[in-house]
Amino acid sequence: MKFSTTKMLYFFLLLPVLYFTGCCSNPVKYIVSSDFKRYFIFPDGSYWVYKNQSGELDTLILKSHTSTFVSDPGPESCSEHEFIECEYEISYSSSKT
Repeated sequence: MKFSTTKMLYFFLLLPVLYFTGCCSNPVKYIVSSDFKRYFIFPDGSYWVYKNQSGELDTLILKSHTSTFVSDPGPESCSEHEFIECEYEISYSSSKT
């Protein structure tokens, strides 16, 4: 197949159109509501102690939490979601208190 000058010209004129129509310049951001964060995202260092009926203790400590925006997979995706990741430390004590 032979490429002529006019075909090359059309190709290079079409290339920016495809680039700008195929990419998302302003993605939609879905943010976790502040009401949800107020009730479910606790400050770092928060802890919970559970004592079962036999007197054994379980402790859960919130070490840290991060909030990042993650793009949806796929070539036509134009949205981002807030992703909240929490790191916990769990300790178990079999001593009865």
